[in-house]
Amino acid sequence: MTALAAPTYFISDLHLEASRPEITQAFHHFLNNIAHDAGVLYILGDFFNAWFGDDNGSDFIESVKTTLREYSAKGVKVYFIHGNRDFLIGERFAQEAGLTLLPEVQVINLHGREVVVLHGDSMCTADTDYMAFRERVRDPAWQKKALGRPLWLRRMVAAYLRSRSKKSTMQKSAEITDVTPATVAQVFEQYGCTTMIHGHTHRPKRHQLSTALGECERIVLGDWAAHGWYLKADEGGLDLCHFTPEESPESSSEPSS
Repeated sequence: MTALAAPTYFISDLHLEASRPEITQAFHHFLNNIAHDAGVLYILGDFFNAWFGDDNGSDFIESVKTTLREYSAKGVKVYFIHGNRDFLIGERFAQEAGLTLLPEVQVINLHGREVVVLHGDSMCTADTDYMAFRERVRDPAWQKKALGRPLWLRRMVAAYLRSRSKKSTMQKSAEITDVTPATVAQVFEQYGCTTMIHGHTHRPKRHQLSTALGECERIVLGDWAAHGWYLKADEGGLDLCHFTPEESPESSSEPSS
């Protein structure tokens, strides 16, 4: 009898930081009690609430790296796609945490189906201010210059940018801060996949839509606030779930659209 392949898990938007220990505890719960049977784990960005550079050390960051390294040492392949909060994570962190960095858009073979995965912010093209900012900070020359500045200055700049971003987001409509449907269709068609998995918008749901490729599904992961959200993929299919550390995981009851 052929052994079944181990499940693949997807998470995003934990926004880990030292001031939110309950989220870190939820992450430990997820690894130890839910994804303990994983063969692969994909972290689709905004794992940290902010990242100032791989030289930014603290007991909190070291503990997260240790957790990831010990998890991958069990034989789980851990892959990471940058988000809009942690796009400065580099190879030093990846090596110390035992994970592999991926391009911002990646096509994977998920138990026999081709799936495109990404953080999701690149599809919010109606938000022209953000897209201009994103293009600037994702430029390698900008990043090299930024990482060359003193750590204390990087922390100050990051705090200012987060504050400005929060105020700006509050003034924008839900349509602007969500993904743009035409851009979503373009991504499906560009990569030739009929399934997409992403985070960023904090609006967990399974969306059905028609494209030039035919019927497609876009699965949105949730942020870790009231619940921890994850997608489990195995040979039986895909299951979008949420949990709290005190409860068993539940499949999302969010309707498709």
